[in-house]
Amino acid sequence: MKLTLTEREAKLLRFCKDNPVMASRFEEIMDLMAGCGDELGSVDEAEERIIELSRQLNAEMLGGWCQEKARQVSAMQASDPELRVAGKKNCGGTPPSGGS
Repeated sequence: MKLTLTEREAKLLRFCKDNPVMASRFEEIMDLMAGCGDELGSVDEAEERIIELSRQLNAEMLGGWCQEKARQVSAMQASDPELRVAGKKNCGGTPPSGGS
């Protein structure tokens, strides 16, 4: 029997293959949701665990996103030396005009 994947499923599998740490976190969440986390006795314990896993996943995703953005910016700067990265403005605004 041949397994046929949708494009969405294939995309998720590629992502998990390329990001094993996040794939592991997804698996933990799926196991918890499927009842494999039976060690959690109460709703409060389950909620705490889900929040903890969500925070870890969030931190890992943002970290990965930041690394990818930094890589993209470095590549753009290497290809165009005149390119400047926008940052916070240093100007304190327009100085007050002279009194009347």
